[in-house]
Amino acid sequence: MLKQLDRTTAQDWLARWDTQQERYVADREDRFLVIGDVIEHICAEQISPEIVDLGCGPGSLTARLATRFPAAHITGLDTDPFLLALAEATRPSATASPRYLDLDLATPGWAQAVTDGHLLSAVTTTTALHWLRPPRLAALYREVADNLRPGGVFVNADNLYDQQPALEELTSVIRRRRAERNRVERNEAWQTWWNSLRQDSRVTSVFSPAQLAGCSTGYANRCSPQWHLEALSAAGFSETGTVWQHGNDYILVGIR
Repeated sequence: MLKQLDRTTAQDWLARWDTQQERYVADREDRFLVIGDVIEHICAEQISPEIVDLGCGPGSLTARLATRFPAAHITGLDTDPFLLALAEATRPSATASPRYLDLDLATPGWAQAVTDGHLLSAVTTTTALHWLRPPRLAALYREVADNLRPGGVFVNADNLYDQQPALEELTSVIRRRRAERNRVERNEAWQTWWNSLRQDSRVTSVFSPAQLAGCSTGYANRCSPQWHLEALSAAGFSETGTVWQHGNDYILVGIR
């Protein structure tokens, strides 16, 4: 069962989370809108599409999808207890979705816990899968493909490293310049957010130090866009490609 956090405290920390995330993804809101556009098109003929958000964190994308698609059945998966509590406490009002589950993507079995034997319409993920080792990530892509209906879509938004060194340098420069123009390069850093969180008595009275450690291992697989697209094709997606890019910030899709 997810821990309970009062809504005001959760809203305060979620607002700070969204601000610090823009330090790394200057076009984050545009990215969310494009993901919604993909789902809207793919699921246009479905009354209540089934959507799963992998590594949902505090529900930034999950909640936006629930607001945009109020008839959809949406599930967010993560394993960080505090971020899941943020998501639960700030869920959109008067909606049945989203629901949040504590499930670890590093091990198989998440799909069975979510789908109950039926196929999904869409699976999304944002800035989350870079912490998985490549063999596990390739296996996860197969699990996603196996649980999507024909014509269903997988959407992965992340900052990716190009395997071509000159392009990697160029896309990194474009990302940095975009952050400078949007004036987000000096936003609160990820680690500063977590350090500040551990000083808030409203939070520490509910969560233990271990639960406020953050689940990041510091590992990044640095898989390139080319690697992801090849892995998606090998997993069984019939069509794969990039539908949006700004610098090294990508939205990749796989259509089942």
